[in-house]
Amino acid sequence: MHKQADAAHEQATSNTASQAGSDSVRQQQERNAAVEKIQAVLPYLEAELLDAAYDDPSRLIVPVVMLPLIQERLSDEAAQHAERTAQKAFDELLQDEVRL
Repeated sequence: MHKQADAAHEQATSNTASQAGSDSVRQQQERNAAVEKIQAVLPYLEAELLDAAYDDPSRLIVPVVMLPLIQERLSDEAAQHAERTAQKAFDELLQDEVRL
């Protein structure tokens, strides 16, 4: 959910940048405010979804909605960790080359 909100924010930001000549500053601010409101509501919606998952008698919400969401977050975190690790290794390599 957060990834979708971030994607929506990026798209709104890129649309804002590409339409800067035709849109007024006020319209851009209204768009950004709408995106911020959506991002603020997402944690509450997620909490409601979790609550519904606990009360789900047919046990459909967890495997269909929650597990993919958790897997997406884990994948995102794993990718960020791999990127940080690679950057750290690259920085160390550069420092070793500078010392030579």
